[in-house]
Amino acid sequence: MFQYIRNTIRRHSKKLLWTTGIISISYLLSLYIQKKVKEFQEQLQQENATRALIKKRFAQTQKDCYMTFLSFLPALVEPIYTCLNVEQVTGELKLSRRNKGTPSISDDMSSITKSDVVENDLNIDSANKKTKAELWQDLKIKSLTRFLTLIYSESLLIILIHLQLNIISRKSYLNAALKLATSQKTIKDEIDNSLIDNDESIPEQAFLSFTWWLLNKGNLKLVQLIEICIREVFNEVSLRDELGMMEFGSLVNQTQMAIENNLKKDEFYAELYEESGLDEHPKIEKIPKILSLLLPPEGYQLTLLQNTNSLEFLTTFQLQQSNADLLLKLNNELSNYLKSENVHMIVNKLATVGVSSILPKVEQTLMSKHGTKSSDMARTSETTESQPNIASSKWKLALILGVLTPHTQELSSARMDNPILYAMNNISELDSLSASVYSNFDV
Repeated sequence: MFQYIRNTIRRHSKKLLWTTGIISISYLLSLYIQKKVKEFQEQLQQENATRALIKKRFAQTQKDCYMTFLSFLPALVEPIYTCLNVEQVTGELKLSRRNKGTPSISDDMSSITKSDVVENDLNIDSANKKTKAELWQDLKIKSLTRFLTLIYSESLLIILIHLQLNIISRKSYLNAALKLATSQKTIKDEIDNSLIDNDESIPEQAFLSFTWWLLNKGNLKLVQLIEICIREVFNEVSLRDELGMMEFGSLVNQTQMAIENNLKKDEFYAELYEESGLDEHPKIEKIPKILSLLLPPEGYQLTLLQNTNSLEFLTTFQLQQSNADLLLKLNNELSNYLKSENVHMIVNKLATVGVSSILPKVEQTLMSKHGTKSSDMARTSETTESQPNIASSKWKLALILGVLTPHTQELSSARMDNPILYAMNNISELDSLSASVYSNFDV
């Protein structure tokens, strides 16, 4: 028996060795494959977790942008309302009428802009006609300028905040991905941890301080720019002229095109240096006008930081040269984005969304409260029994502006559920810009 077994083993020894080797190799190979599959699954889980974390952080940053915008809105609109005080002009017109002994007018601007009021005011004696005409002209220009200045200043603020916060948040996105890939902690722990380097929080705070320039300097420069464009388009349009909303919208669109062309033009920083009170200009450089509205001259940056931060912060900031270096890097990246054609396109889109949100409401109010003021429309209605064509309805420009002014106030309402501001902050192009900033890890 045993001899038979020994003979069999001796006779098939090579086969047994090969079989044993194959089985061993197969077993080891299966263990290796199982290990690699497990590693791949873990890596895939980490990548999915990283994507989910970054997506969550990105979405939160966009929400933070909107909340930050709303918090800055009162500071943005206050100088605009002060500079373009339509209500003061309205009060002067009201006082002028009272001094003449004419019937008093309503505090509602729509009441003082009806056709009979305009015609009566323009039929006064020659001694006072010029003053009256100037007041009405001033009312027209300021109403339109305030309307478009609010829209464009808010568009610029939206762009600025999105760029700033996404540039800063990008660092935490990258840290989140790296730490999640290398750490043994749970995902929840990683989300709860602060990933922003404390050493970089100082220059980042300084970087965010530059919003002050638009709120205090840039918006007033924008008022001047838009007023010039308004005068170019509306100067020859009388308050007594009857316009349909399509005609009025066309004039507004012409003004927008003029504004957009001006924002693309280059200008020297010299005037901004003079306004900032600097005795010597470090350098006179030519830059896009949109950049001069959003960022201060290089020689004014320290003064701006002094105006917007505490002495303790400034002392800490100046302790290390790396703070100034990082701030310069952040501002250079921001400047490069602001010079891009893509940003100009987004500003135009934001302004268009704002205008297109207001004008239909103006038309709806005109139709519901005032009907059609066009004499041609009245004659047409007498000769036909068909429904009146809304598109042919016309109103005097004075009445249109009287209805536009209260609707313009919606642009300055810092409510979270403000539909106009929410729509402007959620255009797809803005998300694409934010995503491109976040994904630019090479800077």
